[in-house]
This record gives sequence, structure tokens and C-alpha cells, in this order.
Amino acid sequence: MAHDTERLSCKAFIEFIDDYLAGTQDAAVHKAFQAHVESCPCCGCYLEHYKKTIDAAKRCCCNRRDPMPEIPDHLIDAILEAREQA
Repeated sequence: MAHDTERLSCKAFIEFIDDYLAGTQDAAVHKAFQAHVESCPCCGCYLEHYKKTIDAAKRCCCNRRDPMPEIPDHLIDAILEAREQA
């Protein structure tokens, strides 16, 4: 997926959020992502809520002894399909 890493749009920001949290972005994308978070209050707020949602889901679904259950492939496919249609 090619993106202009000089200036990230809000849509591109959403596409890169998982890689950002996983720490798997290349340096140019990471720099553009950080710049966007710092300059766009809406995306900064979105990122904070996204992190809180992930933390809440982990606390609700898992205890510290058990690993997080696998997400069924059909659920992932349905989410990705819905995202493409949005």
C-alpha cells in the first residue's frame, strides 16, 4: 500500500494504527504518523480511545494466566470487508 508519508491523512492514520501500536512501522511512516497525531486533535483522541478499548477488551476477555483467545478467521474477514465498504 503506497502512501505519501510526508503528510498522513486521517484515513491513512486509521490504516496505520495497528502497525503503530505493534511497533512495526518503517521510520518514514512512523515519523508521519507521529506528526499527524501531534497536529490532529481528533486522531490523537481516537488513538487514545483505541488504546483504552484494546486494554478494556483484554481485561474483560482474559486473565493474566490465560492467553487471549484466537479471533476466528470469518470474523476478521467480515470486519475487513465492512471496513472496505465504509
